Amino acid sequence: TQDSSLEAAEPASTTPAASDYHINMVPKHLIQTKQAIPTPTRAIYNMVLLMYGKEAGSRYVAEQAEDVVWGMIVRGLQLEEFNQSHDIEGTTTKGGEDMSAPLYPSTQNWNCVLQCWSRSSDPNRAFFAYSFFKSWMEWNDSRGKVGVVDEVGASCDLQSFHLMIKSCVVDESTTFDDEVFDSNSASSKKLITQRAKVIGSRVAIGIWRDIRVWKDQNAEITLTSDTYYQLLQALCQTTDRSRGLLAAVAAVFQSCRRDGMETKHITDIVRGVMTESQFQKLLRSEKKSAASVKN
Repeated sequence: TQDSSLEAAEPASTTPAASDYHINMVPKHLIQTKQAIPTPTRAIYNMVLLMYGKEAGSRYVAEQAEDVVWGMIVRGLQLEEFNQSHDIEGTTTKGGEDMSAPLYPSTQNWNCVLQCWSRSSDPNRAFFAYSFFKSWMEWNDSRGKVGVVDEVGASCDLQSFHLMIKSCVVDESTTFDDEVFDSNSASSKKLITQRAKVIGSRVAIGIWRDIRVWKDQNAEITLTSDTYYQLLQALCQTTDRSRGLLAAVAAVFQSCRRDGMETKHITDIVRGVMTESQFQKLLRSEKKSAASVKN
């Protein structure tokens, strides 16, 4: 049979399959990625991902962009392993590009996928955008653990957080795919919209935690007033007034004031989710905190 002939063709001293190595390095559900044209250059990857980033559509568009990024990583790992096993040194083309050097996603490439999710018409887009971001951070950690420093930096930036926050916001201008509705009734659309707001609000709390860590590591960077506004908009877009939600709102508002980015619209959002006594207490606690720092 065909299977037996393939088995017979295998050499006797077979080493562990290279595919097992790649499966361990890449999330399992993304190992079956599309492969682009043979030996694509960084310019081609950039062009393809920028085209995806301009598309506003269903979840399929963003998933295709994810496939390009993870396919880029799989291809890079395969080439890296091949170069090491064959002791291959760099070879350059006429344009000066090292064709033997593995290509890994740049910050721009990762952000293109986040942009796809921010423009997606899928009601779960906030969850998928944040999941992709966390996978990005896990990939960076795995590279650091094996002592690999890539030439192209792939750290997240302010744009990364802005795009994730944009994925969380559900307002009057937000439209979702008709395919996600059980029916075209107003009640069905309202239910899906409310669910998207809840998901966006909860994801925004997680994003804020990551922003705080990122800001501690990049003290010179300040969030813009627009980013603060959209973050608060995402947090406050539901009727949830739990302690955890109000604590996140208070922390974002205090950070906003420290950065000098407070606007009337931002203050109005915070006042809208708190009682007047809660808001005044927040201001008093902020003054006490500032006084303790001076002392």
